[in-house]
Amino acid sequence: MDVLVYTQTAAGSTATDPPALVTLLRAILHPFYTVQAITASSLASHPWEKSCALLVLQPNGPVGTGLPMPPKAGEALQRYVENGGRMLTLGLDMLVSARRNGEGQLQFYDSRSRKHISPTTPVVVPELRSGNVRLRTGQLVSDVVGLSSPFSDAASGSMLAQWDQASSDVAETKRQNIAAVELSVGEGHISAWAVNFTEDIIQSGNHRLQIFLQNIVSSTGLSVPSGSADAKEEIAAPTASPPHRPLPQFLVTSKPITTQIILASLGVPTPEAFSTTSSATSPSFILKDTADTFGFHFCTPEAASELLQQARSDVAHGETPKAIVVLPPTVIPSLAVTPKFEIQLYFDNLAETREANGLADMSEEGSYGVGEALLYGEAVTSTQTMLDKNQHLSSNLPPPILSLATHQLAGRGRGSNTWLSPDGCLQFSLLLRVSLASFPASRLVFVQYLFGLAVVNACRDKEVLGADGGANARLKWPNDIYIERGGEKKKVGGILVNTSFSGGKVDIVIGCGLNVSTPLPISSLSLLNSGQPPLRTEAVLPVILAKFEVLWNTFVQGRGSWAPFEDAYLDAWMHSDQLVTLTTVTPPRSVRILGITLDHGLLRTIPERTAWGGGEEGYIDLQPDGNSFDLMAGLIKSKT
Repeated sequence: MDVLVYTQTAAGSTATDPPALVTLLRAILHPFYTVQAITASSLASHPWEKSCALLVLQPNGPVGTGLPMPPKAGEALQRYVENGGRMLTLGLDMLVSARRNGEGQLQFYDSRSRKHISPTTPVVVPELRSGNVRLRTGQLVSDVVGLSSPFSDAASGSMLAQWDQASSDVAETKRQNIAAVELSVGEGHISAWAVNFTEDIIQSGNHRLQIFLQNIVSSTGLSVPSGSADAKEEIAAPTASPPHRPLPQFLVTSKPITTQIILASLGVPTPEAFSTTSSATSPSFILKDTADTFGFHFCTPEAASELLQQARSDVAHGETPKAIVVLPPTVIPSLAVTPKFEIQLYFDNLAETREANGLADMSEEGSYGVGEALLYGEAVTSTQTMLDKNQHLSSNLPPPILSLATHQLAGRGRGSNTWLSPDGCLQFSLLLRVSLASFPASRLVFVQYLFGLAVVNACRDKEVLGADGGANARLKWPNDIYIERGGEKKKVGGILVNTSFSGGKVDIVIGCGLNVSTPLPISSLSLLNSGQPPLRTEAVLPVILAKFEVLWNTFVQGRGSWAPFEDAYLDAWMHSDQLVTLTTVTPPRSVRILGITLDHGLLRTIPERTAWGGGEEGYIDLQPDGNSFDLMAGLIKSKT
């Protein structure tokens, strides 16, 4: 689910860094929610409402004015709140009246009270205020600081919080002491706080501010993750949150010759000696690519540790190239520099599972199997973007190359979706390449199905969940991984495939995000591993890659034929003979799912016969890229 933050400057801003409020909310709400800034145009045109858990409004305009909002964006906001959505406003007054207050400004209408609610910037210039705030629950949050301005006399609603002590010795009215009110709009609610936080206040690093904002978010009804820092007064210090900027990545291979081949393919020279000291601002070699600039550091493990410490402490930022670390030959990064992923354990498991699946030992010079060459970073922008959006990297890297991360700062899903990456989530992208002379381009649509089948096959392997537990891991068309547990179906993974064509070849980047052992309430594969220790990504990933390589070899040798995999795929998915409503036709029709067409990889359905139906009707085939399957509602609709 998303927490969306709207500010008036967002629509025309060209800044690349997110507002400080977005960054702070990410630290508080990870891994339960993804926090993003949103513009007025996106509010008006994008399908954000269904996935939005909370919308935050923050003012940035002259005092005493309404909040400018395009009509369509305003209609979307009204619809969202009226249908049960939650909204949080910071530093905005709430004028409640029997009539509208002007055009071109955000207003809400509550049909029950027949009142119009207009968020406006306060008439009084906000003042910096510190003190204690008492919540409606009776809990006292002390030593908080923020820009505060009183609600107007026209504001009304149920009180959520009040200042427990004044910011000066001057007696203040009860109205001036109100810190927050809650207003109803249809089935939804607006939590309005007469407190705002400037960029300077947020960036001051005051921990009391984080506690205060946690309580503010909790007042809307959202669950604050207990793993990061819960919204209680007793918290002494914040727990470490995931990195908010990329960390160095390690180029690691199962044998030194592979590393040399990769560097030579990229045109990166290898120095005679590896540095014992390293700085983010002085890499050995800089590679400027389409989307990113990479700095290659050839250094010892000790120097790599220094580089990581610089990145974690935010010494390196701005235009600093994204660091790629190459350690001396035969040296594998230890847990000291990759604490979230044990690379040596991963390679050991990969060797064993490759042998168990009958994959050849790629010992001849210049050859290596899927997963035996990888770029690993504890935090990257996106594994998919790294391989998909950097043309020099993707076209010159010798496949197969794996891009792997513990955390993604902007993980990509299908369409405009994002992918969260809490601890215990496996996310990676795999670069492959085939010649169009031997592989028809029309068969590329099957790649997403093939990889999904590999994931399910891996779940059923004895090294992961086994036959019994893995039987409850299923495929949802076209590219999602679900688990069935206690009669409920929960999404635990997704697959994204991007392709690019050049010189008679096609580069294929397969992205996968899979919740392996994520903390509750996020569903993961470990829920099917009852009574056993949580699954480790170092054990699950090698099995997925080995299962996929077996399928991929057959797929390529068969020039993309889907026939060898049809029965296994239908056994792994959850749709056989399922009756759904197709909304992409007028009027909507009930259709029954039959399978996947062998020629173009379309979802084949047939209209359901009715008692008054006439003669025979033909198949209705659906493209995976243009349609979305709403499993809970039993609908197939256009993908937006």
